[in-house]
Amino acid sequence: MFGHGSASPCRLSPTNVPTRARTGSTNAPRPTTKKADDALNGVYRDITRRLKDDAATTKLLVGAQKAWIQFRDAECTFANSDNAGGSIYPMVYNGCLTRLTKARTHDLQLYLKCSDDALGCPAPK
Repeated sequence: MFGHGSASPCRLSPTNVPTRARTGSTNAPRPTTKKADDALNGVYRDITRRLKDDAATTKLLVGAQKAWIQFRDAECTFANSDNAGGSIYPMVYNGCLTRLTKARTHDLQLYLKCSDDALGCPAPK
C-alpha cells in the first residue's frame, strides 16, 4: 500500500515536524529519529502486506496510525513545551519522537508475532 517513496502515514518529514523543531541547520529529522522512523515503516509495511486481502482491517490500521501520529506530535510538543523557542528544543523534541516511534514499532511488531487463536490479534500469521 505504501511502497518506497510513497506517502506512508508513518513517515516523518520536515512538513510534519513542528517549525520549532526545524530551527537547526537542517530541516530533516535527526539520524536517530530517521532510523526509528524507517524501522516503524518497515513493520507497518509488513502488517499491510499481511492484511492485503482484508481492506476493512487495513483501513482500521491506517486510521489508527494517523491518530497515533497526531498523538505523537501533540505529546512531544507538550512534553517539551518548557523548551519551546530554545536552542535545545529540536534535540529534545526529536528525542521524544524517537522514543515514541520505537515504542509504536514494538507495539506493531507484537501484531506480527500473534497467531490466529490469540485475542487482540488483527494481523494473525
